[in-house]
Formats: sequence, structure tokens, C-alpha cells
Amino acid sequence: MSGIGAFYYGGRWNSPRNAMLYTSSHRSLAMLEVLVHWHKTVTPPNYVIVSLALPDNLATIAEPKLIPDWPEDQRWSRDTGDAWLKAGDSLLFKVPSVVVKAEQNYLVNPMHPDVVSLRITDIEPLNFDKRLFKKI
Repeated sequence: MSGIGAFYYGGRWNSPRNAMLYTSSHRSLAMLEVLVHWHKTVTPPNYVIVSLALPDNLATIAEPKLIPDWPEDQRWSRDTGDAWLKAGDSLLFKVPSVVVKAEQNYLVNPMHPDVVSLRITDIEPLNFDKRLFKKI
């Protein structure tokens, strides 16, 4: 749970050199978030689904005040996520998915002191149905 991939490459909600762990509210959303960036006709290799549990007493979750064109304005999204990381006020940042706007992604600040309270409850292979890639 280091956020090292986002540290090296950045993401929608963080600039490179800012570690952040991207998680989704549902495994199907996590799969879509991978697929939207996958431009090959073969299934993505070596992905796993990691289920996390958070204690009830860590219920503080920050949410951004979205601007109307936030899905198109990646600079705004990155600046907002970077500011949240820098403030360090909460472990989690609840953001809407661009892929499925009615669903949520939860960003984890791996430098927040409460990150040690997150528990991994399950790890299993993430298998994509090969039929998804025949249509690309």
C-alpha cells in the first residue's frame, strides 16, 4: 500500500512524485478503471484485487468540491489531489469515477499516520474475461 506507481507516473488526482493509492468502491469499477487505460488486445497480466478493511473510528473521509468541467480538467484534479495529500488531514479522499460517474473511487494517502489501521482482508487474482479484448 505504498502508492509507488502513482508516485512515478502520476494519475488523475496526483502529480508524479506524490504517492497515492487508488482504490475503487467495487471490484467491477476497479476493472473498468484498468480497462479504460488498456490499449492492447490481450488481457492485462498479473493484476490482483486487494480487499481492504477500515476501522469504524476512522470515518473521516474528505471529498473535493468539484468544478463543472472536472473530468476534462486534469490539471485541476491533480492540483486538488496534491493539495489534499499535502494537508494530510484525512486518510481517504472520496472522488467520483470518470468512467462511471455515479460510482466512487477512494484515494489513500500512504503517508497519513492512520494508514497502519488499514487491513488487507483478501488478495485474489483479477481475471478479465477474454471476450472483452476481442471487441477492441
